[in-house]
Amino acid sequence: MLIFTIIALHCVVKPGLQRIEEFVNDKNQGESRFYMENRRPIDSKRRYPSFTRQPWYYGDGSDFEAIPGWMKQQAKKDNPYESESNVRWKFLKTASSRKPDDLLKRKPEASSESQEIDADLFKNEYYKDFQKFIREHNKVYTNSREYRWRFQVFVKNMKELKEMQDNGSNLVFGIGPFSDKTDEELSKRLIPHGYRFIIGEGGSAPLKIEDSDFPPREGRPQQSDWRTKNAVTRVKDQGDCGSCWAFAVTAVVEGQNAIHNKTLVSLSEQQLIDCDHDNSGCNGGYRPYAFKYIQRHGQTTDKLYHYTARAQNCRHIKANRVHINDYKWLGTNEEKIADWVSQHGPVSFGVNVTKPMYNYKSGVFNPSPEDCRQKSLGAHAMTIVGYGELDGEPYWLIKNSWGTHYGIDSGYLRMKRGVNSCGLADAVYTAIIKP
Repeated sequence: MLIFTIIALHCVVKPGLQRIEEFVNDKNQGESRFYMENRRPIDSKRRYPSFTRQPWYYGDGSDFEAIPGWMKQQAKKDNPYESESNVRWKFLKTASSRKPDDLLKRKPEASSESQEIDADLFKNEYYKDFQKFIREHNKVYTNSREYRWRFQVFVKNMKELKEMQDNGSNLVFGIGPFSDKTDEELSKRLIPHGYRFIIGEGGSAPLKIEDSDFPPREGRPQQSDWRTKNAVTRVKDQGDCGSCWAFAVTAVVEGQNAIHNKTLVSLSEQQLIDCDHDNSGCNGGYRPYAFKYIQRHGQTTDKLYHYTARAQNCRHIKANRVHINDYKWLGTNEEKIADWVSQHGPVSFGVNVTKPMYNYKSGVFNPSPEDCRQKSLGAHAMTIVGYGELDGEPYWLIKNSWGTHYGIDSGYLRMKRGVNSCGLADAVYTAIIKP
């Protein structure tokens, strides 16, 4: 069984070089299937039997900003599950044996189709930004058709991004991991509009924290960050799955477990997606239901129950489960919420998401109330892990679940504190673990 890795978008057609379109055709005919580096390996055997150590280059048509890559062949006939370290690697023979530097400097010939696609795109003012975006975010497109489509989406998003940045705000927006996504695709990471972050969401209203349970404000520090106290796990990525509710709840339980049991352990969001049948997996969920599930059944570790970004059959893994004693609603007073966070740890909340949030780079994010109401793509749950001020502007420090390429500090953002930004303070919940 031959398994190929292609590191590029499309190739420059030269004698002796096969084009990616041929590979795609093979895939469609069931003869071969291909994947990009770090993606799932798939196989082919019938074609291209001759391999030798040579570079295979890909270019952008007439102006050729080549992306050097290797066509890798794995010999794994006997054991397709053999570890990669034990596999023999060879490289596809190309028409040229010139050194990479020489090839990068020249302008190769291109097919009429390649010229039509790439020469056209290259003239666009956003094309170099698109190439940089692809490199920085390891983007993979299956063929030239998707490549062109993603570029069109990218250009549309860049024009919107320019309008965001030109509004006079001190916020910084920029190209990020979602810059080639349509609004519909972005919405897949959100909870559908039918879900509402309100008191008693999901018909499972937790008891409100009593005023006497809040710590005294006089002793509250000017800033707080539970990351510095080893109570926050790494930033995770929910993928194209509306499971933010599970990530927000899990981050709170992880924090409470670290604070009270002195052990920081990454817990399993996938368990909530698969086993909490009161919620809807990748189609959204209510955080009180998730807290109630953990209170009753406990939550095992991410190591034992890996995340897959899709709903599966529940696996009843009883080992290493963390339990909570209760869960509470903190009310809508953001000063009291800050009091609680400073002393007791992370809390979860929900907001309406406007598109600029996907392009957030730095600053204190605070969409207008009109945008929150009229331009929301859906609802999103996240976790407050601290607070502070930036240039005199109070903010919440928020852990997101959109991966480490997002926002500040590899996956975080700041939202304005004290104004109920996009409904942030409407439904703030915490877990309780008693000593």
